[in-house]
Amino acid sequence: MAAVVLCWTLLTVGFLGSASEAPDLEESGLAANDTQVRENIIAHSGEKVTLQCQSPVDEDFKVLEWSRSDHEELIYVFLYRDGQFDPENQHPSFENRVELKDKQMKNGDMSLILRNVTINDTGTYECRVNQKASRTVLGTDPIKVINLEVNNNGQDLGPKVWQNITEVRENITAHSGDKVTLQCQSPVDKDFKVLEWSRSDHEELIYVFLYRDGQFDPEKQHPSFKDRVELEDKQMKNGNVSLILSSVTINDTGTYECRIDQRASATFIRTNLIKVINLEVTNNVVQNVSAYSGDNVMLPCQHKFNESMVLEWSRSDHEKPVYVFLYRDENFTSDCQHPSFKDRVKLKDKQMKDGDLSLILNNVTTNDTGTYECRVDHKVSRSYLRTDPIKVINLEVTNIERKNITAHSGENVRLQCQSPVDKDVKVLEWSRSDHEELIYVFLYQDGKFEPEKQHPSFKDRVELEDKQMKNGNVSLILSSVTINDTGTYECRIDQRASATFLRTNLIKVINLEVTNNGQVLGPEFWQNIIGGQRDGKVQEYVGLMLYQIVFLLFLLL
Repeated sequence: MAAVVLCWTLLTVGFLGSASEAPDLEESGLAANDTQVRENIIAHSGEKVTLQCQSPVDEDFKVLEWSRSDHEELIYVFLYRDGQFDPENQHPSFENRVELKDKQMKNGDMSLILRNVTINDTGTYECRVNQKASRTVLGTDPIKVINLEVNNNGQDLGPKVWQNITEVRENITAHSGDKVTLQCQSPVDKDFKVLEWSRSDHEELIYVFLYRDGQFDPEKQHPSFKDRVELEDKQMKNGNVSLILSSVTINDTGTYECRIDQRASATFIRTNLIKVINLEVTNNVVQNVSAYSGDNVMLPCQHKFNESMVLEWSRSDHEKPVYVFLYRDENFTSDCQHPSFKDRVKLKDKQMKDGDLSLILNNVTTNDTGTYECRVDHKVSRSYLRTDPIKVINLEVTNIERKNITAHSGENVRLQCQSPVDKDVKVLEWSRSDHEELIYVFLYQDGKFEPEKQHPSFKDRVELEDKQMKNGNVSLILSSVTINDTGTYECRIDQRASATFLRTNLIKVINLEVTNNGQVLGPEFWQNIIGGQRDGKVQEYVGLMLYQIVFLLFLLL
């Protein structure tokens, strides 16, 4: 059948000599008395249509051609030859919209699936096969002719219940992080068997939400929508099949289609399109971020990015531009970075996957308070960027409260801490920061105390002063302190409920010093004792202690 392609070309330019060169159909392997089958199909705009075709021969064929015959010029819908699909000869209008129903074409099944049809697809489709891999075959008769009619008003869709369905289109704009409702209303009162929400702006079909056989089908759902979508009404009462999409990002920008069907089928081709939504997600341009000195702060920014782009993070609250971070020519450029940010900034994701251009600013101080702008541009230039910012962040850094406490061994100590917010605290962390490893004194998250994370030395010795943490009181009571409790304690809170948090907000630092018998024994002294380093001072003190013990025993005796 590859020969058919070439022969049409040869006829156009006049290279065929005579009709005597036309092939014998019997030589092609197709019986001369094969009768072509005609079929009429009516579909609705946006549907998937199966163009049925069955090879009349059992042997393997070399060429399969699906074409449109209702145009002056030959239009190839799908061409298979030399053991593979030939995309070069396919008409552009069918690119990424057609595929074989069975890629192995077992038992001669050459049916074609045409996706997302429009009224422009209305026409005559012909299916041809040939057993010769010859480029000089001309005039083989089609074994299947299909007249496809695509309408845009829902007429002639079979059951009367689907007549007069009008495809509704809607445009929605949202900000990143928003919760969006994709409205869709079933036009029928009867229970439907299949509900499909999908993205149609990708080469491959992406399922956002698929309901069939009485239940949600998570296996078909694209991973990017996992745990982010739910029906507005789980019972879908009165035909409400609207979908709620949570925490949207710019990657959710695209075309969403709502389809339903009353036929229960594991594989469905012609679900009825009833709603098309064009969703556009934009970044919140201006955002306020508060932090405490010493915190690590994330400056969020989201935008589609490729290696040819330039990324600039800068401070705009100075007379001259202050560059925080500059990425161009596929590399970080340190020459332009202001010295105050040296070794303190890094991308949240070095690969900037999914357009994540967020920046991590470490160990902030009050000097970092100011306005930060995120810009991108496609042009790589030696001149610095002055494009409009896609994100503006007002960062405010305040100093944390520090306090020194001295206590005696055996006492109960109150580690005072006050939340600066009135809202409920989702995460409360009390920790020791004077160790190489993080030591949790007390950890509260997801509405409960986490004993598994607590260091064993604090087991059964700490409790909140107010278990309800009313009015932001997150103070801690540490009982029966010992000299080993001497150290630095940090109080941190966060309003985000997360099992793993990058950096909760530091609001209080307490230096606790525990003395023994009223004598202050510093950390270095006890480290020497614990570590077994017996210097002269230690030996002198131990000797004095032994002398006192012997003297007391002598008096008692």
